[in-house]
Amino acid sequence: MKQEIIIWVQMNCDKCRTKAMEVAASAHGVESVSLAGEEKNSLVVVGDGVDSVNLARTLRKKVGYTDIIKVGEIKKNGKKDSEKKDKEKEKDKEKEKEKDKEKDKEEEKEKDKEKEKDGKKKGNNAQKYQRNEPMMEYVYQWYPSYSAPPQVLVYENPNYSNPNCSIM
Repeated sequence: MKQEIIIWVQMNCDKCRTKAMEVAASAHGVESVSLAGEEKNSLVVVGDGVDSVNLARTLRKKVGYTDIIKVGEIKKNGKKDSEKKDKEKEKDKEKEKEKDKEKDKEEEKEKDKEKEKDGKKKGNNAQKYQRNEPMMEYVYQWYPSYSAPPQVLVYENPNYSNPNCSIM
C-alpha cells in the first residue's frame, strides 16, 4: 500500500533542504521526495511501507525541528482517498460563495433604494468629504529664529480654492 507523508521541517537555507531530502530519500521504502509549501519547508514523501515516526525522528536528529502534518494512502490509480472529498468540499464552498454574493447584491440594492428615498444618491460623496471648519494657509514658512509669527489667512468658505495653489 502506497502512502503519502507530509512532514514540516524547520529549514532555513538550501543546504538544510538538501540534507533533509537526502535523509528522507535514504529511508526504507521511499519512492519519491519533494518540497512543498510557500517557503519550501514541507517534505512530501511517497513510498510503500515507510515508517513516518522513524523518518520524523531521523529528520529531527539530523536537520532540525520536525512535525508530521499528514499521513494518507494513495489508491492504485494514483488518486488519493481524500481527493474526491476535497473536490466536493471545494464545490460546496463555491456554491456558498455564490449565494453570499447574491445576498450582498440584494442588500446593496435595498440600501440604494433606501438612499434614493431619503434623497441621497450613491455617487454623491462630495457632501461626505466637505470640511466644516475654515481652511488656513500660511503665507511664508516660519522658523523659530524669525522674530514675528507667521501670517495666517483664514478662508470662511471651505469650497474656496486658492488660484496660487495647485493642490486645492
